[in-house]
Amino acid sequence: MRFKSGTTQYEESESFLRNRFKSIRIDEILLIALTGFLAFSIMTRVFSFFTLPHLIKAIVLLYLVLVLGLLIFRFVRPSILAQFQDRKAFLTAISIAAVLTLTLFLLIDYRMVPIRTTHTLQITNPSDSSRVAIYEIHMPGDELLSFSESFPQQRIEDDHLILAPGETLSYSREMVGGIQFDAEASGLPARIVVTWDGVAREYSFDGENIVIDVKLDGSSWGVPSLPYRILGLVSILSDWVVIFGGSLILTLLLWPWKNRVRSSNANAFRIEFLDHLSLSIILNSIIVVLGGLYAFFFNGQTNILLLLFLTGVLLYLRDLVKFKRQWIYVLTIGLLTIGIMVNGYFWIYPPHDLHQTIINRPYNSFAYLADRIGASNATYLSIGYYQYLREAHLIIPESLYEELQLSEGRLQALNQLRDFTFRDYDHELTDDQVVSLFYEGEWEVWPNRTGGEYYLLPDISRPGDTYYFFSHGLKYFLVPQAYIQESGVIDVSISD
Repeated sequence: MRFKSGTTQYEESESFLRNRFKSIRIDEILLIALTGFLAFSIMTRVFSFFTLPHLIKAIVLLYLVLVLGLLIFRFVRPSILAQFQDRKAFLTAISIAAVLTLTLFLLIDYRMVPIRTTHTLQITNPSDSSRVAIYEIHMPGDELLSFSESFPQQRIEDDHLILAPGETLSYSREMVGGIQFDAEASGLPARIVVTWDGVAREYSFDGENIVIDVKLDGSSWGVPSLPYRILGLVSILSDWVVIFGGSLILTLLLWPWKNRVRSSNANAFRIEFLDHLSLSIILNSIIVVLGGLYAFFFNGQTNILLLLFLTGVLLYLRDLVKFKRQWIYVLTIGLLTIGIMVNGYFWIYPPHDLHQTIINRPYNSFAYLADRIGASNATYLSIGYYQYLREAHLIIPESLYEELQLSEGRLQALNQLRDFTFRDYDHELTDDQVVSLFYEGEWEVWPNRTGGEYYLLPDISRPGDTYYFFSHGLKYFLVPQAYIQESGVIDVSISD
């Protein structure tokens, strides 16, 4: 049974806290911030935030914020506010939590969660006489790297990648996670040097270890794009905030404070409406745990996970219908309004060709996939001609570079370019020059995100070539330097 006097006590306690900390509801601000960081930390550590599609990211994150927020405000907040009544106790609790947090991070081997970033791998065989064979290279998600596609110039024997004495192979790719492979020496003494994101480590073969298992940690920073660089920093900050916030809460609840208020007085700090949601809050907390177990054993499969979360949301809606029916009307109208606005926006500004039908959408197209993930133009170009741009030398006028909205740093990170040079030359081709180029063979065509298409001719192109960029209207050609020098079709002054 509730007494009216309980509301008065709650109001007096709230007034006391506002006067004491000279801030309006500072406890709620701090707990909301902690809820957000805790949800993001769980999302990255348990639910593979960086591998999920953007829409699934948003759904899961919002659900976690809802569940954790209600859990904290229903069960944690009243107990915390009931345990301290003066600023000194609160500052003491903060000091204890800070010490506990620093101690924990000093004692454990902290590693950030793997983010989506461009990792770079180099394997060098510095031996004088022994060859080294590289077995299957396992990428994140148990994907096997294709040796013939990724290392077209490398020697391959019995599905093994061969490194001759003194030879080095390089590979870089944007991914989430680490790499694993086995290396075997044909004779002793032998060793390999593995450089992962700029950090080198040497592995030596001996009589007992002719085969070495190399595991490269996915938590390495790599070269992330700006959005994932920011998310990576937020992920690290979230881990610190969660550990500190958890330590602070435990300190407030468990420390033997002299002026501890009896736990029965926690009722004065409770939000009455949340009492009606208690069962749903507990059930949703269990659903989050079950969802975490499901994500651990069935990584990458989101259908059942979303069904579990939908069940939890329906529990909350049931409570709203029962206790706050007017909120349902507001929620329904709000969702309908958002839906109409979103659909209206995409009707006016369709993300693809105007009003194209589902049948006409090229879902089996690699270009369509690259477009859907929102790749920058530099990433888009790299996807189209990845093997040809590997360790290549790109030469381009600044005006064309700006027109194509390329990114030198992005191309360097993705393709490990030998060089990227700005040079002023006449990049606009005449009609006759374009006709001559098309006579050379069947050109590979790749769409350009800013409009138009890229053209590259495999018959005259090789990985690691020096390429000049040319344009003809919205046609953009990548032409090897050797072809320019030998054919005489394009009049460009070649200089080293």
